[in-house]
Amino acid sequence: MPRTFLSPHFAMREMLTTAHPELQGVPNATERAYLTRLCVELLEVIRAEVGPLGVDSGFRSDALNERIGGSPTTCHIHGGAADVKPLLSGWTSRRVMGEIAKLHAAG
Repeated sequence: MPRTFLSPHFAMREMLTTAHPELQGVPNATERAYLTRLCVELLEVIRAEVGPLGVDSGFRSDALNERIGGSPTTCHIHGGAADVKPLLSGWTSRRVMGEIAKLHAAG
C-alpha cells in the first residue's frame, strides 16, 4: 500500500499493521473517514503532549478481530480505535493514560 497519510504523523499503513496480514481487509470510505478523524482529532493531540507514538493495532477487519480474540463490538472494526504506545523513553503507558485523562478533562 502506498504511504498515504491520514494526518501529519500517522499513515494508513501503520493503522493497518498486523501479524496476520492475510486477514486484514481494506477500510471502506466510511472506515477511512473514522481513521482520519481518530488520527487528526485524538492521536495528533496526544502526540503533541507525549511525543511520537507507535501503533500496535488500528483498523481491524472482522476476520482479523475474530482471529485475535477481539471484542465483536470493538471500535477497531470501524476505524474508531487504536492501541498506541509511547516511543520516547520515560513515558509509560500509565503516564500516557494520565495525560489523556488531563486532556479529556480540559475539553
